[in-house]
Amino acid sequence: PDAEIIVSTWVGEDETTLEGIQAAGGYVKLNEPPETTGVFNINRQIVSALAGIKFARELGCDFCLKTRTDQRIYRHDALLFLLSMIREFPVADANRGVEHRLIGVSLNTFKFRLYGMSDMFQFGSVNDMSRYWGCEFDPRLEVVLAGNTLREYAQANICEVYLCTSYLEALGETVHWSL
Repeated sequence: PDAEIIVSTWVGEDETTLEGIQAAGGYVKLNEPPETTGVFNINRQIVSALAGIKFARELGCDFCLKTRTDQRIYRHDALLFLLSMIREFPVADANRGVEHRLIGVSLNTFKFRLYGMSDMFQFGSVNDMSRYWGCEFDPRLEVVLAGNTLREYAQANICEVYLCTSYLEALGETVHWSL
């Protein structure tokens, strides 16, 4: 009941829908789309997610759950559960500026897709989430996949893999393209 709901979307969206969100107690963060969309609209995802996360920080939130409007959460204590997981499993090395772990779900996170944490549902501190989503835009508009292995697919570095590898590199990690 005390959670702030932020819908980060695009200038020009349906005004009636946006007014309905606000009337229900939610916040609307309107964004201009980026000039370059990136492969599979990844740059649009970066703009929208990062704007929502920054807005959460402005509201004084310490943690945020990034999800999509077509996702539903039925567990009444989901946020308390996620916070308890953060506290139960602290990061081993906070020297790189990481406050807490990021939590994702298995939905669209595949066992053998290297560095492919799903972007459909992510929870963490606003600072850690800002770092995850604060990567550079992907300048590419399309990618030609070379080869058929899962490693070769991951090395194309698109979407979830692009986000995750950018985050790891920002932390000073070397991406080895291995399990």
